[in-house]
Amino acid sequence: MDKIDDASLKDGSFNDIEAWRKAASAHIHDMLGPLHGVELATEQLQHEIKNQNRGSRQDYAEASCRSKGYIDSIYCWTWQMRFELEIYRISVSSNSHLIRTPHSPFSLSAVLFSSIRFIEIDLLNHRFSKDRIKIHGCQNFPRLWIDSNLFSVAVACLLSNSIESAYSDPELFSVEIICEEQDDDFVIRVQDWGIPIDKTIKEYFSSPGSCNEIIGMSRYMRALCLARRVVVAHRGDFQIINDGTPTEIGIRLPRALALKSPQVET
Repeated sequence: MDKIDDASLKDGSFNDIEAWRKAASAHIHDMLGPLHGVELATEQLQHEIKNQNRGSRQDYAEASCRSKGYIDSIYCWTWQMRFELEIYRISVSSNSHLIRTPHSPFSLSAVLFSSIRFIEIDLLNHRFSKDRIKIHGCQNFPRLWIDSNLFSVAVACLLSNSIESAYSDPELFSVEIICEEQDDDFVIRVQDWGIPIDKTIKEYFSSPGSCNEIIGMSRYMRALCLARRVVVAHRGDFQIINDGTPTEIGIRLPRALALKSPQVET
């Protein structure tokens, strides 16, 4: 797992124009992959549609199955592209402009299942099954006044890290998302059984002012910081509970979110 270098600990945010350009270039590069995936799948689908009326009935059935696969690929790549765009938005937005005020409360279970869609391409690339991501207890939560899309992205950042830190054997990949009520809070715990988090990362997140500057961070560290930022914007608390096995990230949301939208933390 990555250690923190001195460049990751700087204070301030995006004051350096060159740093802005490097960050924007990195995000654009991350988005080009999904765009290429959509383009390739679309071309293959067009080819199948053009030729599906030729040949036998069996050929037609096989072409239909392939077409469905291409449509599924476009769907997955589109979610991946949305993920990269949302990561960029979180990176450059101030807290006061981060949350879109929800018009109604959302089911946390639905939000968490949506987070898995964002990282399906990553799962496929590692030959991991999404069925090995288990969600427990969230159906018992009341509907919450949260920015559902933003919160899905935050959890997807944590899942992306679980994939990155996982051992290569697909049978060893395992993630548990556990929802429970503690005192006056709603608690979400994300556990995985991959490579432990380096202790310097846990120490960094326990220090004041952590994540003020994300330029120069590794993708793993950036994902943690972006997830933390979303949680804090919802008046919640973000914590690395365990840096061993299993790795455990804790999200604590105030019970008040069951009653009204968060007052944005500035």
